[in-house]
Amino acid sequence: MQEDYDQSSKSDCSSYSLSPKRLVGFDAKNKDSLSSYICFVCTLLLRYPVQLICGHRLCQSCVNVEFLRTNIREHFLSQQHQHVLLEFLTEKIQHLTNNKDDESIVPYSTTKSTDRELDESSHVNLQQLFETMDIVISGLNVLNDDTQRLTSESFQYQRSIQSLSEDVFRLNTAIKETHSSINDHINSQQIIEEGLTSLQQQLDDQKNISHNGTLIWKITNIQQKIGLLNRVFFPNNV
Repeated sequence: MQEDYDQSSKSDCSSYSLSPKRLVGFDAKNKDSLSSYICFVCTLLLRYPVQLICGHRLCQSCVNVEFLRTNIREHFLSQQHQHVLLEFLTEKIQHLTNNKDDESIVPYSTTKSTDRELDESSHVNLQQLFETMDIVISGLNVLNDDTQRLTSESFQYQRSIQSLSEDVFRLNTAIKETHSSINDHINSQQIIEEGLTSLQQQLDDQKNISHNGTLIWKITNIQQKIGLLNRVFFPNNV
């Protein structure tokens, strides 16, 4: 499959908008073994391939699908973008290496101007590759920082959850103990109320006893008091 990698076919991936209708790439059973020829958008074999400046390969009809400028930072930091970009960089480096090998066998009769143009072109390409690699490395550093931050936050959340679970357990235990104390207090109060009710009933029963108007009271120490009366009223009989 021939790909068009001319500068005219390369486009900035941040300047495209969604196209609702398009002709996607070719489907094949062995497409997984042809990862270098898979469209970044439709994930099928490339149809009229176009390669963007960022390194993605798309079908010509899929070019209008990606990407909005508002999402360009997230796109550059995505794992899929970095994977495609690394593949592109590898191919470009191999291509430049092959060009250097070809230049080494060029006859000495080649003009200095041609050598200068090739050197300048190679220098520009290498500079672009280094800049792109800096972007990739920066993106990887950002991803690593985010991963460490998320890991730390996750650990803190786990500790907070564990602490809250322990607090909830202690609170449930205290609630159960409080309920038990309340139940004991209620039982004691019921017993006291029953005792007071019984006493009140006994008092009411005493009040309701009729003696036909006769006053009745209790006299203690009867024998002693009778002896005292005899000595007072009948001293001669003592």
